[in-house]
Amino acid sequence: MPKCPFCGKEIEYLYSWYQEVTRYIVSLDESGNIQWEQDFVSSSEPLDTELCPHCDQHIPMYDDPEKFLKEEYVVLRPDDPEIEVQRGNFVIFRGKVYKIDEDVSNTDLLILRLVEDELVADIIKTGAENSKMERCPNVPSAGRR
Repeated sequence: MPKCPFCGKEIEYLYSWYQEVTRYIVSLDESGNIQWEQDFVSSSEPLDTELCPHCDQHIPMYDDPEKFLKEEYVVLRPDDPEIEVQRGNFVIFRGKVYKIDEDVSNTDLLILRLVEDELVADIIKTGAENSKMERCPNVPSAGRR
């Protein structure tokens, strides 16, 4: 389940605000009562979309909100404690490998996209695990590579 990069709470759903203009035909019926009949609805215009339901902060979406809810697209603070490893422009978060979208990430937020190629993800995970082992002096094979 994704989490809000601002309040840290897990998110099951997002608030998304849209505005549309509706035209009604307003008339009196045969009994003299007012009658409202929807005649036209304009295209929806997004207002402040994709808000956290817990803190109402706007979560930047550069992809489909469905991908965010499925954790195929993640928005995190760079110091998030659940980031297991950050190596170059790849991050291991909750056991999955993501690539940092450098076009939209900034110093305040990391925008991550799930690495779907399993071979690439496995290579990155293995490299990260090996680098952890090399830094651990208690592992007998650490210095013999």
